[in-house]
Amino acid sequence: MNTAIPTLKFPKYDIPGVDVDRLSTVAKDAAYVAVGLGVLTFQKAQVRRHELTAQLRSTVTEGRQQLGGIAKFVGENAVIIDGRITAAEQRIDQVVDHLASAIPAPVDRIINQMHGAAKAARSPLHGLLQSVA
Repeated sequence: MNTAIPTLKFPKYDIPGVDVDRLSTVAKDAAYVAVGLGVLTFQKAQVRRHELTAQLRSTVTEGRQQLGGIAKFVGENAVIIDGRITAAEQRIDQVVDHLASAIPAPVDRIINQMHGAAKAARSPLHGLLQSVA
């Protein structure tokens, strides 16, 4: 197995008034500086990426904690709201039952239909509050 690195030989140019060896050295140095700047820029970008990743993780964690707090608050208050709605529904049922005994039958049927429709409309809200609680 041959592991020797091939060498390249370029023709030598003789330009009057120009030190070709010095020009070659300066060009080589410029190339090294350019590569070095590229490496430094890449490393700086990597560091910044790591910083932003850490910052984003922190922000996401804080957001999750805040959402957890909001969910807990809503859950606790949903129980209170649901209790108040249930109490109001019971009071409305009592009033409708009392009215039913004091009004003529045709009007009573209409009121009972309206009362049933109102209960049906409140049912999804009641279910939603119970699922949150």
